[in-house]
Amino acid sequence: MIYKMSLLFLSLLMVPNVVFASTLFIGNGGEVYKINNQYYVRDLVEAEAHLQPHFNCSVGSLAGLDLDKLNILEIDSQLLGRKLCDFDTVAPGMGKLIIETINFHSWTMVSEELVLQVDDAPLLTLKQAERIQAANRTLFNIRIQKNVWHKLAPAHRIALIIHEMVFSLLKISCVNESLCIHYKQSSRVAREITGGLFSAATYRSLQELGKVHSLMRLSFNFTKSAPEITDPVVIVKTTVSGDGHFVLRRQKRANEDTVSYSHSICQDFLDISKPNNLGWIFILVIRKIWNLVKVSYVAEYGVEYGFVIDGDFFAYGSTIKDFNDINSCSLQVSRKIIEFSPP
Repeated sequence: MIYKMSLLFLSLLMVPNVVFASTLFIGNGGEVYKINNQYYVRDLVEAEAHLQPHFNCSVGSLAGLDLDKLNILEIDSQLLGRKLCDFDTVAPGMGKLIIETINFHSWTMVSEELVLQVDDAPLLTLKQAERIQAANRTLFNIRIQKNVWHKLAPAHRIALIIHEMVFSLLKISCVNESLCIHYKQSSRVAREITGGLFSAATYRSLQELGKVHSLMRLSFNFTKSAPEITDPVVIVKTTVSGDGHFVLRRQKRANEDTVSYSHSICQDFLDISKPNNLGWIFILVIRKIWNLVKVSYVAEYGVEYGFVIDGDFFAYGSTIKDFNDINSCSLQVSRKIIEFSPP
C-alpha cells in the first residue's frame, strides 16, 4: 500500500507545472496579442481600435486619484485623465467611480510569466499572433507582467488599466447554472466595454454612444437594475462636438436658473460655431452620487472580491438643431431641460 502511494506521489510530481497552474488560475486576466512583434491589448484588437486607440476628450481630470499608487506603472497621466473624461461622456459620473475603483486596488510588477487563462470567447482568427497574459487580478491586487507592460504603447497601458477596473465592477454570475455554487465575472463583457471606450465610432453619434452606455448599464453590478428617478439633483451636461472632439462642455445643477443657463450655453456655442463645422449634443443626467461597496463571492479557486455600485443614475440624450439665433437656441435648450426634468 505504501509502495503504491509512493508511486502515486512521484507520478504527481512529474506532471508539468503548467497543468497545476492552469487548474488553479487566479482571478481575471488582462490579455494582449503579440502581432508582428507589436503588443496590443486584446480588447482593442477585438474592437479594431488597437492601431489608433481613440481618446475623445482633449483634456481630463485626475481629481481624487491616488497617483502615488500608480507611480510603479509609469503611465501617461494625461491620457488617463482624458479616458476618464470619455467615461463621463458615455455614462456621466462614471469617471469619478473609476477613480475610486483604481484607488481601491494595489499594483504589483512581476518578472515571472503570468499563467495564460483558457480563452473564454475566441472571436478572431489572428494569423501569426500570440495571446499573452499581461495582468491578472486577485482580490484587490493586480499583478502586471513587467516585460509585456514595458512593450505596450502608452495608450494600451491605459487600456489595460481600464480593462481591470471595468472587470472588477461587473455583475457576478454562476459558473454552472444547474449547480450554482461557484461564481465568476465575464472577461468577454469587460473586453467589449473597454474596446468600445477606445473606439472612435462610439463617439460619432448618440446611437453608438448609447450602445456602450447600455452595455455598461446592463453589465455593471448596480444595487438596482432599473433605478427609479428619486434624487432631486439635476445635472445637465451640454456638449458640442466638432472633428471628433468635444470642444464645449457645461454642467447645470437644479439650483441654477434654466433660462440663464440656456442663454449662456447658446451664446458660447454660437461664438465657436461660426468658423467651425460643429454638431450639437445635449445630455440631461439625473443621478445620485455613486458609492462602491466591496463584496465577496466564491470562485472555483476560492474567495474573490468585487464591487457593487450603490446609487441610482439615469441619463437622457437629445439633440438641438434648426435654430438661427441665440433666442431660438435658448428656447430649445430650455424646453429640453423642462421636458426631461422630473416632476
